[in-house]
Amino acid sequence: MLSKLHGGYGYCTEYGIEQFTRDSKIAAIYEGTNGIQAIDFVMRKILKDRGATFFSVGKKIQETMQREEAKQFPHEVSMIGKSMEMSEKVLAKFGEMLAKKNDMGVLAHATDFQNYCGNLVIHGFY
Repeated sequence: MLSKLHGGYGYCTEYGIEQFTRDSKIAAIYEGTNGIQAIDFVMRKILKDRGATFFSVGKKIQETMQREEAKQFPHEVSMIGKSMEMSEKVLAKFGEMLAKKNDMGVLAHATDFQNYCGNLVIHGFY
């Protein structure tokens, strides 16, 4: 297609269009694999052991929040604590959904939960 549009140039660096073409393709690939990773994260990494590993990471975050240097940031520590509580509620809801054989409901929220957990871990440790 690009070769017809640009007189035989094809994928070249003289035009910005080739970057848009590449970016649109990689976005489709990324989004697909991101969803697969999120499903693996929720179903196999968290729910398979009823969240035991996930909650052990939460315990490490709590330990980090109790360090002396964390006392400089009481608002942030409070927000991270609330976020941790919310993640526990989400996992409880996932458990309810699975008990009702609503696997698709869990899968539909897996990517959002993975992003949420990524932010929680980054802010909880740093």
